[in-house]
Amino acid sequence: MKKRLIGIDVIRILCAILILFFHLGGRGIEFKGWNEWIGNQVEFIMILFFMISGFCLSFSKRNLSGKNEILDFYKRRILKLLPLYWVIEIYLLIISIYYGSEWINENANPPAMLGRIV
Repeated sequence: MKKRLIGIDVIRILCAILILFFHLGGRGIEFKGWNEWIGNQVEFIMILFFMISGFCLSFSKRNLSGKNEILDFYKRRILKLLPLYWVIEIYLLIISIYYGSEWINENANPPAMLGRIV
């Protein structure tokens, strides 16, 4: 059975919930006083979430020993993440063409997004 670090998992879940609230707050959903606090803390919350996620990933793979095991792990990881990345980029490209890039981000533009897909 895999060893879990319950305290770390709880902090990661709380960070994910706060990030979700931040995104929902940007769409006009109010959380009675929480929106401003989350908005002020969101950079720290996101950094903490990614640090904990990276720690959990490396903690779960701490017993990988050989070079081939490590390379296989990274190959599987890339093959898992890359298709989802492409789907999201294509979706955002379509949205930016249809609604305009300002809807996503003032720095988003179709040529740059197309370059990230390729």
